[in-house]
Amino acid sequence: MDLFLSDDSGTSHLFKNTSTLGTITFVKSNDGININGDAEGATFADYDNDGDLDLYVNVSNQNNQLWHNESSNLNYLFVSPELDLGGGFTRVDHGATAVLKSADGTTILGGIRDARGSYGHGT
Repeated sequence: MDLFLSDDSGTSHLFKNTSTLGTITFVKSNDGININGDAEGATFADYDNDGDLDLYVNVSNQNNQLWHNESSNLNYLFVSPELDLGGGFTRVDHGATAVLKSADGTTILGGIRDARGSYGHGT
């Protein structure tokens, strides 16, 4: 997962996760992203369902900004956690935790992700 730090009075920064097994590394690389305003908060989401995360930034007293990720990565897994309500009814399970493990269940293969949206000022 990459990291975006929004700034309310200066330059916001995108840090790309280039980590490998056992080594956590981030590289600052804005890739043309220039908020040019008071960035109140930001979130990553796959708004166009193409498997890569796009960046949405809340900007104070200006239009919010959507930065479309144009990577062509077709190697992704889409998971939609659902809660069984019984009687054949389900709903999206907000607050669920997804853990990707090896086939034998002994090794965690990906980061743990919470299935919930962002909330609050400056998130």
